[in-house]
Amino acid sequence: MDRREEVECSACSMLRLRVKQVLHPGSQIGCMDGRLECQSYGNGTHLASILNAKEASVIAKYISGFQRNQPVWIGLRDLQKNQRWQWIDGTTYVNGSWAGQPQGENKHCAEVNHRNRFLTWNSNECSLRQHFLCKYQP
Repeated sequence: MDRREEVECSACSMLRLRVKQVLHPGSQIGCMDGRLECQSYGNGTHLASILNAKEASVIAKYISGFQRNQPVWIGLRDLQKNQRWQWIDGTTYVNGSWAGQPQGENKHCAEVNHRNRFLTWNSNECSLRQHFLCKYQP
């Protein structure tokens, strides 16, 4: 089931989110497949970048509105596998809201999870099948 809605966020102009909510665990997808799925929606849609605390709060509340305990892919990747994280949409990555240091030999994609009400990030293996969050701005 897709859930698409516009969310007001004064610190982020207008934030429009589309969340892919998967009803069957076997239908969840890896981070890179999530990226392609987001792009298929058109209108510059991509895995979500989270650019400030206000936007993080709006996104966390939005995710909690449809599920409360599964991790969700966001659009942050360690493309060169050298701990230099970049947003997929090209926006500048400054500092993150990591739940700890991003780590792990094969953990090059970022997720938000329920441990801190979807407000902090963790690195994880890009091939793991999970929910994902798409974002576009008008």
